Amino acid sequence: MRKKRTWFLTLLAVIIVAGGLVYFGSLSTDPDKFTHRVQHWIPVGTSISDATNIMQRHGFRCDLKPFDAAAWAWFEDFKKQPGYRASDHVEPWHGDVVECYLKSEVRNTMWIAHLQFRDGKLVSYGPPTISSDPLRLFSNMH
Repeated sequence: MRKKRTWFLTLLAVIIVAGGLVYFGSLSTDPDKFTHRVQHWIPVGTSISDATNIMQRHGFRCDLKPFDAAAWAWFEDFKKQPGYRASDHVEPWHGDVVECYLKSEVRNTMWIAHLQFRDGKLVSYGPPTISSDPLRLFSNMH
C-alpha cells in the first residue's frame, strides 16, 4: 500500500511540474519581457530570411508584409485632415514588416511580434500584440 501511495505522489508531482512548465513556458504575457526575448533572439541588423528562420525555430509562423506605398500615401493624406492628433494614431512603418505569430492552445495565448525592416535588415521592433484568456471566458478570442 505504501509503495502505491509513494508512486502516486511521485506521479502527481511530475504532472504538476510538467503542467507548470507548459503553462508558464518561456514566453511571458508581459509585453516588455516578450519584446526583450525577441530582441535577444534577433539582433538589429539581422536579414529578413534569418529573422524569419529564427522565429520559426521558436515555433512562430511568420508573414512578410512588404512596404505598401498606397497605404503610406493614404496615411499622409489622413494626417492633413482637420482635427488629426498624432497622439491618437500609430503611424504605419515606412518599410517591410515581418509579423510572427505563436498560439498556445494550452494557455490560450497568442503572441505576435512585429519586426520592422529597411533595406532587408532589421532596424526596430514594433509594439508586440499579446492576447490571453487562460480560463477560456471569451470563446471567440482567436
